[in-house]
This record gives sequence, C-alpha cells and structure tokens, in this order.
Amino acid sequence: MIIQDLIGGELILGEVFAGDAKVGYHYWNRLADGREVDLTADQFHPQEVVVGGQVQQRLPGPPRRCRQQYEILRDRVFAALYGGDPPLSVQR
Repeated sequence: MIIQDLIGGELILGEVFAGDAKVGYHYWNRLADGREVDLTADQFHPQEVVVGGQVQQRLPGPPRRCRQQYEILRDRVFAALYGGDPPLSVQR
C-alpha cells in the first residue's frame, strides 16, 4: 500500500499454495506502465507458490487491518524519502 501511496498503480492479490493446500494470500503492486513490484516475494518458502492475481480496489484511508503497523512503516518510509511528512500529492 505504501508503494501505491507513493507512485500509484494497482494492488494485486494472489493466493499462496503449498502443494494443493491454500495457505494464505499475497499482495503486490502493478505500476501504471505494467511493471510489477513485489518487495516481499522473498518471504515465501521454496514449496510455497503465489498463483493468480486480481486487481483489488483499495478503500480510501488507512487499512482496517494492521493499521498501526501500516502507519509506522509509512511514516518511516516518508521520513527517509522526504525528511518528514509526504508532499500533499501522496497523502491519502
């Protein structure tokens, strides 16, 4: 979501399988030019595979789930990039 906050694009949601068992879900970004950005793909074990990928519509504002973690990470990323608050063009 932070990548989308910064440069837009779409959020993509896929399913994670270990063999025939679905073990979770995974999000990544697709930029406006079609490139896909997945900063957390390396979290999966070799037997886990992400399949599918559907565009997800993001609700305005911060996420309902894990909101505090999102806001901490977002603040840290923006502080590193901008020295503080993000410019108005990337605030959600």
